[in-house]
Amino acid sequence: MGNIVTSNTSICRGCGCKLDVLQRVRGLCGNLECDRKDVPYQESKRREWLLASIRQQIPDTWSSTLPIVLLPRNERLLVPLPDTRYETHRGYLFKIVKEARTCYENDGELLAESNAPVNGISSIDATLPVLSTACGLCRGECCYTGGNSAWLRPATIQRQHWFRFGVSDKRIVDFYLSYLPVTSFEDSCVYQGEYGCTLPRNLRANKCNQFLCKELGDLVSALAENEGSSCIAAAINNNSAECIATVDALGFLEIAIP
Repeated sequence: MGNIVTSNTSICRGCGCKLDVLQRVRGLCGNLECDRKDVPYQESKRREWLLASIRQQIPDTWSSTLPIVLLPRNERLLVPLPDTRYETHRGYLFKIVKEARTCYENDGELLAESNAPVNGISSIDATLPVLSTACGLCRGECCYTGGNSAWLRPATIQRQHWFRFGVSDKRIVDFYLSYLPVTSFEDSCVYQGEYGCTLPRNLRANKCNQFLCKELGDLVSALAENEGSSCIAAAINNNSAECIATVDALGFLEIAIP
């Protein structure tokens, strides 16, 4: 099944006008506004199809009533980190370290770090081991936004308090560069290696440490609402389930795919 849901209706779902024979295939008249308004409908139908498809793939030993949570899936290629990306990141590090030092030397001005969305997950639930499990199933799809900057900012550098101890800019930059992986995911964050982020958590940007995606919020809700305290987590790429597993608050219970 593709992303476009077909229909046999004779009336446009968007504006209610009468459709010709060809337009009835999609159920839309072709007006751009009708197409725009139809996106949620298409997404809901795609979700229905995915859930039905996953139900057909789960083992007979799994409960058919377990809720299913759909997760994204990173399927980018692992490639040697290009020299151009290395040099771009190196230049960026020198820039933000210099900015952080300037602020520090101007009467110790403290920079504020940006916060990231947590999509309704409480600070207590954010520590649940299953969230790390889900991120492993996803393989860090959200990390592509880090690009060549890794969301690092002058405030991230200032947070380390290295300037108090006379650490040079070059030493700080080289320290960060030492954590770059030999291979990383193509067109993703420079620090996203095969097994996740290669930066220690205390060196990462605030956004990276805080961000919890909507799908993780769905997972926490599913576990909280399900009396059996378990659910099915399915990592989806291109309308296909790449990995399906049962999980509880502590992580994996059983994996069906792969």
